[in-house]
Amino acid sequence: MAGSKEDAETVSAFLCAAAGSAIRCLSCLTGGIIKAIETCFPRSERQRCLAHRMRNLVAKVPEDSWPEFKARATAAYQAPSRAIARDPAAGVVKDYEAELPSAIACFMDDFEACIAHLRMPITHRRAIRTTNLLERLFVEERRRPLLSSYHHTVPGNALVGLHESLSRLFGKRIRDRSDAAPRRP
Repeated sequence: MAGSKEDAETVSAFLCAAAGSAIRCLSCLTGGIIKAIETCFPRSERQRCLAHRMRNLVAKVPEDSWPEFKARATAAYQAPSRAIARDPAAGVVKDYEAELPSAIACFMDDFEACIAHLRMPITHRRAIRTTNLLERLFVEERRRPLLSSYHHTVPGNALVGLHESLSRLFGKRIRDRSDAAPRRP
């Protein structure tokens, strides 16, 4: 995949080549990347990043209306189930549609993918509703010269080096979490 093209054909070719056992996709991107994810992983749940969605909403809602709007949007996104989430969402649309049409369009855009995490076990929801962990790993991968230099210097092994780097970082993150988790007697 040359450059940073984000059209559906380029991303589909990359994802289909890399496709294995992925069953959940977390995305914060639009257009070609979402279409590619849906093409290559048709049975997967696709979760939109809620942190990015809320940042998009804060840019569209006036500052004086933001606290109430945020509370109501959060109630919809973090409801106990997908069926329950639709009720507060309908209330937000009803109350703000005339006043904030661009915010409501953003709020409802891909709403089902924003609440996809509600199908997962409660203990997993917090970890999968944003891409922040992935973004942090990418920053960390760029920060570590030994890890990042490997996949740039070995010809033909770009994905192998990147996979190894991310595996180390994910492994450290998982070990850190399991060390901090309370132990059962």
